[in-house]
Amino acid sequence: MTTSDRVRELVISESGFIFDPVSGASFSANGSARFILDALREGRNEGQILNMLREEFAGADRENLEHDLQDFMRVLHSCGLATDPLRDRL
Repeated sequence: MTTSDRVRELVISESGFIFDPVSGASFSANGSARFILDALREGRNEGQILNMLREEFAGADRENLEHDLQDFMRVLHSCGLATDPLRDRL
């Protein structure tokens, strides 16, 4: 199962509450995390998401965006929701 397949199974409310029906776990996400999750659900890869983040948050430092994306992908991986973040480099 790919990252996008697994993320598509999540139930995400408008307020950022996330429920994983596979594990029964629940999470909360801020706006940028929701942005990344939405992009993953669309089947975007990390490179595409980084470009989308650069457009959405034009004033943000590129290195910070890349770091934040990698950190979030590690969190998703630790929850079983993403592939190995070291396998798919930006």
